[in-house]
Amino acid sequence: YFPILIKANNVDWGPKPFRILNCWLTDKSFKDVVNHCWNSVQVVGWGAYVLKEKIKRLKGRLKIWNKEEYGDSFKKVQQLEVELNKLEEDTVHRQMTDLEISRK
Repeated sequence: YFPILIKANNVDWGPKPFRILNCWLTDKSFKDVVNHCWNSVQVVGWGAYVLKEKIKRLKGRLKIWNKEEYGDSFKKVQQLEVELNKLEEDTVHRQMTDLEISRK
């Protein structure tokens, strides 16, 4: 038995990428939030810097908007997974009701 010690250095990969969720595109307030944020920011500098700063601020605003509109979706997914696992465990010992089948 030879334990192996692995040492990992913290690597700074830079900021997280800017992503848009598909469900945002169907939300009626999404376009308004983007337009308001984009047009309200006045950044001075060369083109690429202005673009970077506007995207950075838009990313922050969309993060807040997402929490306000949709809540914590990762927490909701975890709760649904727990419910589904419980339903599946219960069905091993008994027959599922129509309500349980529709929820699954």
